[in-house]
Amino acid sequence: MVLLHGQPGRGTEFGRVIDALAPTVDAVAPDRPGYGDNPLPAGGVGANVDWLAGLVDTGRGSGAPLVVAHSWAGGVALALALHHPDLVRGLVLIGSVGPGAVSRMDRVLAVPAGALAAARATSGTAPRRRARRRAVVAAFLAEQVALVRELPLLLSQLDRIATPTTVIGGGRDRVVPPATALSLVAALPRAELVSVPDGGHRLHRTHPELVAGVIGRALAGSGPR
Repeated sequence: MVLLHGQPGRGTEFGRVIDALAPTVDAVAPDRPGYGDNPLPAGGVGANVDWLAGLVDTGRGSGAPLVVAHSWAGGVALALALHHPDLVRGLVLIGSVGPGAVSRMDRVLAVPAGALAAARATSGTAPRRRARRRAVVAAFLAEQVALVRELPLLLSQLDRIATPTTVIGGGRDRVVPPATALSLVAALPRAELVSVPDGGHRLHRTHPELVAGVIGRALAGSGPR
């Protein structure tokens, strides 16, 4: 199983979910390009898919993995299933991007003026900390551009993704509208919805046992047919 953090973030965000899984589950939660210990530069959905395909292909001796993805990385998981279906056993999407997910603020941050405002937010901190924050901001902004430019084409092809998918959506998500989860399930041929009425955007942090339970069922093959 591969767990992909959102934007920004690090793989360590999934620590409580991994702890809640059965000890026999082989799970890896890497830092995506542009974040944490990953030396690769940040890129769009396509660049992340290339990186992920290489990572998954390296470990194919144990079979195609379940891919668990949060928020922005949900687009990466969907694109991997679209272009490399043999590399994916199933998908679990948590607060994932999808139809209706791109907000006005997302579009603002994808243009130079918005990028400049975000970069200025790092001023006034210590040099070393400022450098780290600038790197994270740069990765975030690169992915904002990709969100606006690449997501529409991916969403137009959702009906071609036959990978079993479970979408977990929070009823109080203020980052990705709850309606996006419903739209994803309606557009994907083999998808089901797990709704968390009291949940927000970071369900893997606030409801790790619930997320682990969904993952366990997906690994057992009891997901959508």
